[in-house]
Amino acid sequence: MSKKNLKIISHPADTGIEVKAKNLKELFKLALTGLNATIFERPELVKVIEEKKIEIKGEDPKELLVNFLTEVLIYLDSERFIVREVEFKNICEKKLEAVLRGGEVDLDKMGFITEIKAITYHQLKVEKREGEWFARVIFDI
Repeated sequence: MSKKNLKIISHPADTGIEVKAKNLKELFKLALTGLNATIFERPELVKVIEEKKIEIKGEDPKELLVNFLTEVLIYLDSERFIVREVEFKNICEKKLEAVLRGGEVDLDKMGFITEIKAITYHQLKVEKREGEWFARVIFDI
């Protein structure tokens, strides 16, 4: 997985990401990396000390991605738990089962950039393009 396939994009009053990947698993991992990089200066410094099992459903890949990132954001907001890595046990276009691994936010080490209030459907794209998956997600800040 390469960060060259992840781009932070600007949007009037919001921010977002665009990601490209060879499959859904990689696309969702890159979207998680983009979410973390939007919020924290050094999210890679979180110590992995805890696991959380999740099962997410959606009507299509777009809704699945929004629901996945929203779940990650809920853990961050409610438990100060930042997801550093994800292991997908199963993923298809309408459902995923995964193990989230991460730890508690330490702003002294990680640095804070901005708060994300929500994952939006505005200009949302998740689609196959020329044999690759592409996603654009706008975050409400």
